Amino acid sequence: EVGNSPASAATESAEPDEQSKDDGIHPDLFDENFKELKKWVDVKCTKYGILLVTHERRSQRLGTALK
Repeated sequence: EVGNSPASAATESAEPDEQSKDDGIHPDLFDENFKELKKWVDVKCTKYGILLVTHERRSQRLGTALK
């Protein structure tokens, strides 16, 4: 069960302020890793949905993130 995994519990319990602090430390690290992931897999697959939404939100494309 993915919903009960420690990683998902940590993500759900993280406050938005905590996530934005992490963004300030390594602002381009997420984007670099996401671009590398796109080379290997189809990020539009449901398996990578959270990463795709996070990438779109960080890129200020909120409409695409909702889609």
